[in-house]
Amino acid sequence: MTMKGKENVFNVMQTNYKNGISYKFDNRRVTVWKEEDNRWGFEFRSINNIQNPGVSSKTIRGKVAVTAIRLSQEAAELVMLSLAEQMGYKVVK
Repeated sequence: MTMKGKENVFNVMQTNYKNGISYKFDNRRVTVWKEEDNRWGFEFRSINNIQNPGVSSKTIRGKVAVTAIRLSQEAAELVMLSLAEQMGYKVVK
């Protein structure tokens, strides 16, 4: 899959799981999954050669910055709507 960002076009690899989806691009990965209790999880990974402990929840092998967030269904919907609005998309259910 190829996506067009503000500055350039970049390739995205999509991986589907039974309870989520993951996108990998430019040494970064974004994963979204649904938990059993109707909550949603988000994980952001990026390869970072410079350690910056204020940016991530943890660092793997001193290079991969990982930040994970868990939200309720309502909070996840608000994040989705807010992102869509700020990026100029219209969400239709």
